[in-house]
Amino acid sequence: MVLSGGYFVVFTPSNFSMRMIICPKDQERYRTVILVVDDNPVQALTRKAILAGAGFDVQTAYSADAAFAALDEDSGQTITLVITDHIMPGESGSHFVEKLWERRTSLSVMVLSGLAEAEEDYAGLDITFRAKPIRPSELIELATRLSQPQA
Repeated sequence: MVLSGGYFVVFTPSNFSMRMIICPKDQERYRTVILVVDDNPVQALTRKAILAGAGFDVQTAYSADAAFAALDEDSGQTITLVITDHIMPGESGSHFVEKLWERRTSLSVMVLSGLAEAEEDYAGLDITFRAKPIRPSELIELATRLSQPQA
């Protein structure tokens, strides 16, 4: 079977991992990067390890300013999903999300918070909110869905 211009996800039963496989002809067109933003390096690196283990290309930023810099440097616009903590020094919450969208309107955003009531801060915004802790399988499932190229 020859595939062109797409991607597919493979689940391998031996270790229940998931890999995104990109057809070589259109690899650059469908290459996506996830940006994980958290001021707690342990949290950020844990999420990065989970997602990288599932086959995603993941960058980390430990502050809002570092996240903005990563987006500004991403000239190929390969970052398609930002997974961010709700509370960080400087910019946080819905204000941070709005500033992300000022730089790139097409970004998908997932917000994680230890405060379930923080979800109301995002009312009316097209984001995915989850309370921490989040199961690795749910993180991978959401990342898979949210990082898919927009048609």
